[in-house]
Amino acid sequence: AGPGAIPGFNNGVLIARIRTDIALADFEANVRNLVRDVERTYWELYYAYRRLDAVIAGRDSALQTWRQVHAKYVIGARGGGAQDEAQARQQYFQFRSAVEQSLSNLYRTENTLRYLMGLTATDGRLIRPCDEPTTANVAFDWYESHCEALARSVEIRQQKWRVKQR
Repeated sequence: AGPGAIPGFNNGVLIARIRTDIALADFEANVRNLVRDVERTYWELYYAYRRLDAVIAGRDSALQTWRQVHAKYVIGARGGGAQDEAQARQQYFQFRSAVEQSLSNLYRTENTLRYLMGLTATDGRLIRPCDEPTTANVAFDWYESHCEALARSVEIRQQKWRVKQR
């Protein structure tokens, strides 16, 4: 049955070939998953930057509102009561906290992308996506896509090889 054969156990050339095919299918699945994870994390980083920009705009607007209400409060003008000033201040600090959380999320997502791409986290640069998501209208033929997925599925091929191996 070949080198390293165990009596009563078929471990020949055909079985070795099947094991190689299973290992190749595992490798193909791992490459597919890595590319998917890198792409998904890239777009998560893009949206993290968008969220950060939106929250910074909200914080700046809240700061401007707080300053206006505080100025009215100082001179005793209408719309500048202590409650209005406290509410505007509280809203500003909420937005400031949201900016810090968004920035933390951005750093975490960027670090994940670096890890997936094999880059060091300490090179002193930030990754900022430069692409915009496409907005093309796409109509899929789901029956054709389903047939294509069944024909190209790594997992199905692995199962076929395992059945053949047994």
